[in-house]
Amino acid sequence: MKALYALSTILVFSLFSCRTQTLQCGAAGVEVYFVGYTYEEAKNTTLFVYKKDNLFDSLIDSVSTYCQQVGTSDTMQFLGHLDDDHDYKIKLPASTTVYTISGITLGNHYTEKIQTGLVDDLVKYGCSNNTVSYTLNGQQFGDPNVMSGVYNVAYIQK
Repeated sequence: MKALYALSTILVFSLFSCRTQTLQCGAAGVEVYFVGYTYEEAKNTTLFVYKKDNLFDSLIDSVSTYCQQVGTSDTMQFLGHLDDDHDYKIKLPASTTVYTISGITLGNHYTEKIQTGLVDDLVKYGCSNNTVSYTLNGQQFGDPNVMSGVYNVAYIQK
C-alpha cells in the first residue's frame, strides 16, 4: 500500500511539476485614437506609410482605412496598427491637418520565460513588447533611451 501511495504521489508531482519555456514576444506598435472627432469626420482616414527616416520623402504605400467609435464617447479608434518599421502620416477626410507619427521605438522585451507543467496544453501563454517612445507632430512621447514606460497609444486631439 505504501508503494502504491508513493508511486501515485510521484506521478501527480511529475504531471504538475514546472518546467521553463521561453516564448517569443509579439512586436508592439502604436494604436491611434482621435479625440473630439465625430464618426463622420474620422471615417475613411488615409494612412501614408513612409520609409523610417523622419524625412517623409519616400512614400511606400497609402491605404484608406476606417475608424470605429469607442463606446458612446467622442473618441474614434483608428483601425490600423503602426509598427516600428516605418514613419506615418495620417489624414482625416474632413480636415486639412495631416498628422505625423515617427520614431516608434520598442522596448527590449523580446522573450519571456514562463513556468509550465506537463499539462500546459490547456493554458495558452503569450507576451508582447511595448512601445517606449514615438513622435507625434514633432512632440516626443516617452524616451527612446529608457526601456520603461508604455506608449502604445497615441491620442490625437481635435
